[in-house]
Amino acid sequence: TSLKILPLRAMNHARCAILGMHPLFGPSASQKRGLKIVFCHQKDNGYVSFLEKLFISEGIEIITMTPEEHDQQIAYIQALTHALNLLYGKVLMKKGNIVNPTLQTPLFTLQSLVMGRVLHQDMILMRDIELFNPYFHKVLQELLAASTELEKIVKDKKLDAFISLFVDEKQAAVEFSEYALHKTDRLLANISDVKPAVTNV
Repeated sequence: TSLKILPLRAMNHARCAILGMHPLFGPSASQKRGLKIVFCHQKDNGYVSFLEKLFISEGIEIITMTPEEHDQQIAYIQALTHALNLLYGKVLMKKGNIVNPTLQTPLFTLQSLVMGRVLHQDMILMRDIELFNPYFHKVLQELLAASTELEKIVKDKKLDAFISLFVDEKQAAVEFSEYALHKTDRLLANISDVKPAVTNV
């Protein structure tokens, strides 16, 4: 599952072995991609060792961590990412046909494809990841605070404040942003003919 604290707590009194697993990939993933599975050990036995050896023999990396560490990380890696894309789709599609397909930029294309991937997921799964991760509400509050600060800057046309709001992140991501630019250029070379279906609501 994408949650660990609650499920492991629910299984705590079981007589059998207890292991929290989270494959960090979906059914469509290619094994060439370097797949990973999180293991949260709670009560091991021979079957746990068997699973670990089985996955490793298939080239899958096992990442061991506590349920708390897992859910803290997933609050950002999954819950925040999903929330951003769900809200992006909500705003973009709310009025329908608001976007002119002839004006789509490369970045819009990429973001829309990610949004489409998220919207393709099971919404009950999305709901549970957002509502039952004990750390996500705080993350959502951080997002709301940043959005509120940006809204005030935009409303008041504070030019320097806009730069200051993101200057630390820009500096911290100098090397990564160069890498990201290179990687996304390669992606766009393969999807340049794709027109994201964001206007058909």
